[in-house]
Amino acid sequence: MDTTFKKVYKKSLEVLGRCSLENGALVASNTDLNIYPTTVKDYRYVWPRDAAFSCMAANVAGLHKIPEAFFDWCLERVEGLSEYGVFRKNYSTNGRYFEGAFQPDQNGLVLQAIAFHFAYTEKTNLKLAQLLADGIVKHWDGKSFRGISEDLWEERHAFADAQEIFTFSAAACAKGLLDTIELWKVVGRKPKAAWVKTAKQLKARALASFNGKFFARCHGKNYSDPIIDSSMLFLVWPFGLVKPGDKRWKKTLKAIEEGCVTKDGLLRYPFDAYEGEIAHRHHRKKGAGAWPLLNFEAAIVYKLLGDRRKANKMWKLGLTNHQGFLSEQVKNGKPISILPLAWSHSMFLLAAAELGKI
Repeated sequence: MDTTFKKVYKKSLEVLGRCSLENGALVASNTDLNIYPTTVKDYRYVWPRDAAFSCMAANVAGLHKIPEAFFDWCLERVEGLSEYGVFRKNYSTNGRYFEGAFQPDQNGLVLQAIAFHFAYTEKTNLKLAQLLADGIVKHWDGKSFRGISEDLWEERHAFADAQEIFTFSAAACAKGLLDTIELWKVVGRKPKAAWVKTAKQLKARALASFNGKFFARCHGKNYSDPIIDSSMLFLVWPFGLVKPGDKRWKKTLKAIEEGCVTKDGLLRYPFDAYEGEIAHRHHRKKGAGAWPLLNFEAAIVYKLLGDRRKANKMWKLGLTNHQGFLSEQVKNGKPISILPLAWSHSMFLLAAAELGKI
C-alpha cells in the first residue's frame, strides 16, 4: 500500500466521520475543517445524492453505523418526505429543506444505498425503501417525471409537457427500483407490481436517449441534447443498465474521451465553466477543473471494460490531493472548489474496492 494511498484512505475515513453528524445527517462537506476554502459555496448541507454514495463508501470501509443513522434521519427529520415520497434538492442538517427543486435521481440513489447496505450487513430500512420507491411511482407518468425536474449538476431542467427526461435520473431510478424489487424478494416479500412496471419504463426511457453517437444526457419528444456528459459513465456502474461491451456504450465512451478529458482528468461536459467560487454572492465562472469523483468513476468503468492501463491512469489522476484531502475539482494539478468533498472521497473508496486495492 503506497504512501499516497494510505494518506488518502485515512483522510477518507476522517471525512466520512466528520460529515456524519450526531443526528444522522450526512453533509456534502463539513465547513468546520480549517482547510475548507473561504471563497466557495457552503456545502454543509445534505444532498441525498452525495449522501447515498457516502453511505455506500462507508459500508466498503466498514463504517456501517453511518448509513443506518442517515436512513433514520431521512425518515425522522426530512421535511415533506413522508407526505410526497421524494427528496428536494438539499436540506439543512435539522431536516428542513434548503432548496426545493425536484431531482429524481436522489430517490433512486438512496434506494441503491439501502440495498447496498443490506448486502454488507443484512440490515435494512424497508420503511424508507418503500416510501422512496412509491415516491418514484407517484411522480412518474410513464414517459417523464411529472412537472419540472432538475439534473444532477443542478443546471438544467426537464419538462413533462415535452416528455423530457434526464438520462441519469431515469437510470438512477430504474436501478433503485430494481434493487428494491430484489431486496423485497430476498426478505420474503412480494414487490409491488407498480415498481416492476415503472422500473421497466424508466430503463427503456434511459436507453432511448441514444442518438446514434452517444447516450444523450437529456431527451424528449422533440429534443436530444447534443452535448456529451461524463455522467453517462454511471450507466455502466453502478446502474448496470448497459454492458461495457455494448456498441452504443463504446461510442458514448469515445465521445466522453474526445470531449471531456483534460490533463487533470474528466470535466463534467465540454466547456464546463463552474469553478465553485463565490464572489459578491454570485458564482464566478472562470473555467472548471476536472472532477476527481469522475476520474474514480472512469477508473471503475475502464476496469469493467478490461482496460487496466486506462483504469490505472484515471485512478492516479483522481489521487491529485492536498494533504490527503480530495476536492470537488482539480485544475493545473491543484485542488479548487470545495475541499474536502465527501463524494470525491466516497468515489475513491468505491473505486479502491472495485479495483481490488482494499
